[in-house]
Amino acid sequence: MTRVRQWIWLGLLFLALWWILADGQLRGPAVILLTWVAALAAAHKLWGPMPQGLALSALASFTVFFVWHSLRGGVMVARLALSPRLTLRPGLLDYPLRLPAGAPSILLADTLSLLPGTVSAGLEGNRLRLHVLHAPLANLSEL
Repeated sequence: MTRVRQWIWLGLLFLALWWILADGQLRGPAVILLTWVAALAAAHKLWGPMPQGLALSALASFTVFFVWHSLRGGVMVARLALSPRLTLRPGLLDYPLRLPAGAPSILLADTLSLLPGTVSAGLEGNRLRLHVLHAPLANLSEL
């Protein structure tokens, strides 16, 4: 896929995300256009050239993974928060990364921050520090 086509797909993805976040309303075309251009410019500045070989099957697989773990994590956080006999024990955990430095490690850290009960607290070299809501239940092997 040529770089131009990759940027077109990314632009379409950003528009789809805007549509989802705006609850299907596409009011204010000037704001949408400015936000869309800013998002593409930021992506180009932060990510540089688009990676080659981005497979739609991998994106679909990642989406299923993310939605499943978001729902599962949300249920677990709700259960922890509503349980009168369970005291939460937040903590910091270090996870050794096997990913290359740069975009892959940053994507993992950002994705984990979006999942309920976890926040990336630091990324140094090949180590990711996570803040978890309840450390005894943290399963680093799932990462």
